[in-house]
Amino acid sequence: MKKFLIIQQKMIGDVLTSSSLCTYIKNKDQSSIVHYLINESTKDVVLHHPDIDKLILLKKNKESSIPYLVKIGLLLRKEKYDVVFDVYAKLSSNLISLLTNADIKIGYKKSYSSFIYHRTISRTKDHLALEANTALKDREKLLRAYFNEKSIELPKPTIFLTEVEKNDAGKLLEEAGLNSTNPILMIAVLGSSDAKTYPLDYMAHILDHLHETLPKAQIIFNYIPNQLEQVNQLYYACKTSTQNAVIRDVYGKSIREFLALLSHCDALIGNEGGAVNMAKALEVPTFSIFSPQISKEAWSLFENEQNYAIHVNDVLSAEEKRRLTNNELYSNFTPQRIIPLLNKFIALNLT
Repeated sequence: MKKFLIIQQKMIGDVLTSSSLCTYIKNKDQSSIVHYLINESTKDVVLHHPDIDKLILLKKNKESSIPYLVKIGLLLRKEKYDVVFDVYAKLSSNLISLLTNADIKIGYKKSYSSFIYHRTISRTKDHLALEANTALKDREKLLRAYFNEKSIELPKPTIFLTEVEKNDAGKLLEEAGLNSTNPILMIAVLGSSDAKTYPLDYMAHILDHLHETLPKAQIIFNYIPNQLEQVNQLYYACKTSTQNAVIRDVYGKSIREFLALLSHCDALIGNEGGAVNMAKALEVPTFSIFSPQISKEAWSLFENEQNYAIHVNDVLSAEEKRRLTNNELYSNFTPQRIIPLLNKFIALNLT
């Protein structure tokens, strides 16, 4: 019986993606013990995960505190891990990995931290990527460094909801007037920042097209209360007929409530981000629009007939990409260039 620690701090999408390592290890040997170290704020996407024996939660805003990290590392040393996989690969996880004193520590090759690990692998550089899913490929390299297998394919992450959570979300949708017999579309209105958000007037055009194509579809927005001004801006940029299809007062008051609502949707459409990864983990079809600043090669995970993604690089010519600045790329990423692929997604998943 081996005892493993997987370290994946920071973003919720990363935490969800790296949960696949837990599943892979358990599939290899059910007697393995798997602990998962993550930031406390990201725990909701891995709650009730059957392949995680223990969640170790780092407190908010503490990861830069050396005394706190030392305390965590020394506590983890008592766990006597056989293997540590440092997926995060930053100074905080370097220190924690070192202090665990695990028999085998595996991480990424870096000049300042390689001495900490018994085995290191080189991470794929996004701008040099020759194949898709480099975020997964790098994680698979970490596993191969221990399991010594030529080929490893990580399973798709899964989010586990309770029946109570799903039932409560169904009641919330029903009380808001949504009809489960007609499609429910969730719209990822905003990216992780303004610079990574598809222009709202363009997004309004996308929503108008969705409503014209699927007139019975019911539209809800993924947002939090402090984003209401931008949400209203999108709403009022839509045609009146589209506005009538939007139910604006339905949103998750917590990540778990959002996940439960999302599980009742027929698709998630909009800006690429954590919500897209969550939808995939719930088997909800996705159509994601990538920011020019984000590498589609790295993060377009598990793309298939159910999960579509589009990037400005897919539709602009080489000449256009050479002469346009990064800010100009979005303005040239017009709805007309997205809609043909969106129509294919609709035909396969929503009609």
